[in-house]
Amino acid sequence: MEAMGALEVRVRTVERQLDASHTSMGKLRDASSRHETEIKVTGTEVREIREDIAEMKAALTKAREEQKGEMVWIRRGLWAAAASFMTFVLMLAALILQAGG
Repeated sequence: MEAMGALEVRVRTVERQLDASHTSMGKLRDASSRHETEIKVTGTEVREIREDIAEMKAALTKAREEQKGEMVWIRRGLWAAAASFMTFVLMLAALILQAGG
């Protein structure tokens, strides 16, 4: 009889351990599922950030090209202004020489 009681206690102990194991396995599965979802969300966010960076790079490249085109005209304008000033100086010198001569 005592052996049967001890056997029952052991069986109940094993059953409790199995129940606890199933509970902890369920918790692990829930945590794993939650982490997997978080990883997928993070992956999506990283992909979106990469797309945004690519768009910014394209916009910067376009702006640089436009700026290069504008700089050509600015340089040409500066050269034209320098040429006009030189013409003015030469005409003034010619006028001074003519007035003195």
